[in-house]
Amino acid sequence: MNTNTKKQQSERDSAVFLKWGNIIKIVIREANKTDAVSLFACIQEVLANSPYLPRFPDELQVKTIEQEEIWIEKQKEMGILLVAVADGKIVGSLNLSREKWKRTRHVGEFGISVLPSYQNKGIGRKLMGELLTWVSKKTDLRKIRLRVMAQNVGAIHLYKSFGFQEEGRLKEEISNMDGTYDDTIWMGLHLQL
Repeated sequence: MNTNTKKQQSERDSAVFLKWGNIIKIVIREANKTDAVSLFACIQEVLANSPYLPRFPDELQVKTIEQEEIWIEKQKEMGILLVAVADGKIVGSLNLSREKWKRTRHVGEFGISVLPSYQNKGIGRKLMGELLTWVSKKTDLRKIRLRVMAQNVGAIHLYKSFGFQEEGRLKEEISNMDGTYDDTIWMGLHLQL
């Protein structure tokens, strides 16, 4: 297989219509070590600006580009790490990690992050579609799951549109900056064999 064919198979192009009328090309593909700088910046920006994540930028375990490169490689071993690229920069990501224990190895847990300026433009939906395509080829995966804050109704709607169901709710699991608390919802999708 030549390099161009491999590249075509590893990238999925999507046209996303932005609100101000422009069309921008979004490429969804698996991440690699050369993405470390752009992915690190994306994650930092999402954490700094999203009320829907359970931690802040200074609470990340990955603190350097070198650590980010190592993390990217580990994600490949444990599951998959997808990135959404626009104009040469990463604007979103999805990572799925499989359980490490034999009795739960059939389960994968994932999370999605999209830069605030690129949210509500279909990028999360495209990342989800690519994840489900990848998962469909993994015959030993029987379930994928995620955690989402109850106030993140847009994300919950997205997950439900792919067939995810609420499997549990942890009351007042997240402490908000304003002193209020939010529930965490566990959602799961049982895969067809």
